[in-house]
Amino acid sequence: MAKQSTDVVKFSDVKLAWLQTFICVSKLQSYTRAGEHLGIDQSEVSRRVAALGKWFGGPLLTKTRPPRLTPHGQLARQIAEDTLWALCNFNNALNRSIAKAALSPQDEECLNALKVVWLDQGGQA
Repeated sequence: MAKQSTDVVKFSDVKLAWLQTFICVSKLQSYTRAGEHLGIDQSEVSRRVAALGKWFGGPLLTKTRPPRLTPHGQLARQIAEDTLWALCNFNNALNRSIAKAALSPQDEECLNALKVVWLDQGGQA
């Protein structure tokens, strides 16, 4: 049975900062330390992790101290790490292409705009 339009995953709704924050909390096992590391307050850390959990369809971390990955969170963390790794590789490849190619100023401007769309659009929550 074909998916209806309401079932379409909207990747534009996910912020890269949510992924980064979630990974940070899961590694440091603390919302407070993650906030200190990222330069944001604990309530913003909680908001970002909750938003990502809602997008993924379930809680990603337990409510215990320290917070632990739920089974859903284990899968989400792997996906988040893979996604950020792929975007970093994409950025590096673009930078190498720009450095190697004799691009016109218009071509370079276009590639830089593409980098902004991919890397910076979702970077701030």
